[in-house]
Order: sequence, then structure tokens, then C-alpha cells
Amino acid sequence: HPNVVACTQVVLEPHGVSLVMPRASTSLLTLLERIAALATSRGAAEREPIAEPLWAVRLCADVAAGVAFLHDATVVHRDLTIANVLVHA
Repeated sequence: HPNVVACTQVVLEPHGVSLVMPRASTSLLTLLERIAALATSRGAAEREPIAEPLWAVRLCADVAAGVAFLHDATVVHRDLTIANVLVHA
């Protein structure tokens, strides 16, 4: 599925299991922090919307589609947070 990062390897370690996945550009948390910093660094006269509301709606729909795909495959992501949503910017 295009909205799910592929797991390329599962490694059994003494303390648990590690999953190996391709490196993403950034996390959603980091991206939102950059957008917020850019917005607050501009003066009031030059401030303009950086992220359109439609962008956020599409992003949420993409995350929901990926999670639905995983649930259909009986896979549950037990720690889904904005820090764990990986983004290719």
C-alpha cells in the first residue's frame, strides 16, 4: 500500500524485536514543527498560510487509508502518533 512503510527485515534481539524499514525524509511531528517555526518567524505583514487546510485533510486521509489497510491485514499499530507518521517531503 502506498501509505504504509515496508518492513524489510525482522530482527529478534535479547530485549525484543526490531523492525527494519527504509529511512523516511522526516516525521509528521518534525514537519509540523518546521511549519510552525516558519510561520512564527515571519512578520505580521508578510504572514500567509503555509499549509493549506486541504493538505492536512489529504494527509489525514492518507494515514487513515494506510491504517485501514493494515487493519484489514490483521496488523495493529500500537503506537500511532504524529512522531511515528513518516513523511517523504
